Amino acid sequence: MSVKTVIAALALVTVAGAASAQSINPGTAQLAAQLGVEPGRYSLTELVQLQEAKRENDVQAIAQILGSGTSASTKNEAGFSGAGKAQIEAQLRVEAGRFTSAELSQLTQARRDGDREAEAYILSGARNAATDPASVNAGKAQIAAQLHLDPSQYTLAELVAKLPQSDS
Repeated sequence: MSVKTVIAALALVTVAGAASAQSINPGTAQLAAQLGVEPGRYSLTELVQLQEAKRENDVQAIAQILGSGTSASTKNEAGFSGAGKAQIEAQLRVEAGRFTSAELSQLTQARRDGDREAEAYILSGARNAATDPASVNAGKAQIAAQLHLDPSQYTLAELVAKLPQSDS
């Protein structure tokens, strides 16, 4: 190979590498937009973890993924600032502090989609009642009985975490 061919090949590889490093997958960009983060800033793995953390309303995981490192007094559960959340609550015409940031996001989407059923469910607060430790269903009662615990004192997740782990 000639020197010109080698230089041209190296230049092409360098340019192609830089271009591919800067390109953002359309699916990843869409997921980032849905989650309200800057496209290209987080990997697909981080975006999926963030999506799951928001779905589970896991405040610590959200803060860790977003790298906020700020105290809960300056940031609420989904990383919205107090003023930003208040603005969203005002736009949605809902009671301040009643809904999590995730619920506000879901309510916004339900209204945008015209999904009255989802909107009514979010506004009813039924989702929060289901995660109340005092709420007991048959499955939760059975697990608590196996552990000799009061099911009204623990969430289902806490009870499951207390179950002995199998070695298989």
